[in-house]
Amino acid sequence: MTEAIVDPLDKDIHEALRNSDYLEMVCRECIDHKVPTLTHYHESDFNEMVPQYGHAIAHAVEHLSFHSKGVSPLLHGEAVAIGMCVTAEVSKIMGMCDEATVDEHYNYIGRAGLPVFIPDGISTEAIQEKLCYDKHYVKKPTMGLLAEIGHMHCNQDGSYSVEVDNDIIYKAICAHMDRRDNSDRTTDLYTVEASETLKTSHPSGTSLTITSETSSDVSTSDSDSVGNTNTQVSWDPMTAKSFGVAGGQGCYCNPWECRC
Repeated sequence: MTEAIVDPLDKDIHEALRNSDYLEMVCRECIDHKVPTLTHYHESDFNEMVPQYGHAIAHAVEHLSFHSKGVSPLLHGEAVAIGMCVTAEVSKIMGMCDEATVDEHYNYIGRAGLPVFIPDGISTEAIQEKLCYDKHYVKKPTMGLLAEIGHMHCNQDGSYSVEVDNDIIYKAICAHMDRRDNSDRTTDLYTVEASETLKTSHPSGTSLTITSETSSDVSTSDSDSVGNTNTQVSWDPMTAKSFGVAGGQGCYCNPWECRC
């Protein structure tokens, strides 16, 4: 299954994500693998840890995105995308996967147009505090870790849950944030500047309304009765690289409109 899903992404990720046959295959394969884990749920913690991969970090980041000033709320899937990248960093630090596996997380997820970095504005300390509320947290954060793409790390006793020391979580988040701060990636959904939203244009695009009370940097098409300026730009949510808080300009963008 791994090759059937990953190879088309490696060849042309944008084509694959728009190919209905490929998407149907992915859905069918995932269902075929998910159903047995529900039927035999209590036979192995594999059935819990695999579907929950990346979720421990993700739940903390998702919650904090709704309660941190200047951070745009993340969808659950967006938070899981970030959580998987951080969890890969954990696995590498613990010697369970190599650097190439970590890089593949950022590569595939980022090229799919999903966020890969914890938003600037959410601290390492806040994430570690929220991890205490994760359902798998007993005395330490507990999670499933990857050995390589398509293969979970298995402990010597046959279990898949791994207790992770808090200092390793801290190091993993710091490594993740260092990667973020040294990256030239400008397409994360919550950090891209409003100007990038206006630059995004695709032939198959739909109409996006930018509503701004103060902006003088965009060409206008009409104004409403309260003085807001509405600008129509070509925009395709399937290829969008810019939603969320739009940098220092105080704009919030979703798949239908931006408000500044």
